[in-house]
Amino acid sequence: MKMQSLMAAVACTGTVMLASGSPLMAAVTTTTDTTTTSAVNDGTINNGEYVSGGIAGINGGFGNVIGSGAALFIDSGTDGALNFGLRKGPGSFSDVAVIYLDTTAGGATDLVGITDNSSRLRAAISGNGEFSDSSNVVFAAGFDADYAIGITYQFGTSATLFSIGANGALTQVATGSLTPGTDGVTVAEREFAFTLANLGLTPGSSFDYVATYLNPGNAFRSNEFIGVTPGSFAENPGNNNTITLGSNDFNTFVTVPEPASLALVGLAGLFLLRKR
Repeated sequence: MKMQSLMAAVACTGTVMLASGSPLMAAVTTTTDTTTTSAVNDGTINNGEYVSGGIAGINGGFGNVIGSGAALFIDSGTDGALNFGLRKGPGSFSDVAVIYLDTTAGGATDLVGITDNSSRLRAAISGNGEFSDSSNVVFAAGFDADYAIGITYQFGTSATLFSIGANGALTQVATGSLTPGTDGVTVAEREFAFTLANLGLTPGSSFDYVATYLNPGNAFRSNEFIGVTPGSFAENPGNNNTITLGSNDFNTFVTVPEPASLALVGLAGLFLLRKR
């Protein structure tokens, strides 16, 4: 394994991300965070604030909300902080985005066993509409969902983290302090924060993630995704069917390790420089 520098390293297939936070294009991406500070959850995504630099989505079937005109930002801290920023595309955020997270071995390989539709966010996560219909997703090989974040910009604006039980049960873990917190489908940027402990992780751990966007009422799914290979899903998948993600359709985020580990990385880097 190559030693990382004390700067953030972003390894992408087919693209890189600008340091200013502007996404170049969508890609299946691994981001490694070795910066010691995390983003600030104040509702504004500043240039350089997030180590991920902004990971773009694909497509625009629902008006381009989390699609090609959008970007997801992630950052972590040595204190166990985990921050997210979402810069939406030109469309109105009137439906629900779901970020599925794979944090440990085992978990849900698809949505079939998740049936909870007792709220707007739970319906979106399960793919079972609040009022009718359903939309199943089969995750990529090697991706097993342990958690899901449901994000809504209206009707009780929130970013809420749920664990996915072995029996498909959704259990609320934490709310992400979505800022700004007022209803507004046209708000361009939102930020929300959890902790690594909420995900059962510690500094230096990694997780995989993939995001989707759908109508929670009738489970009609858009073709807008984050973490899915560009060129996938030319049309909206819709509802009452099953979609299967490709073999590499998820991104990976490696969180910053504890300060002692960072110091060891720095010492190793100096040792390598002195040997040149």
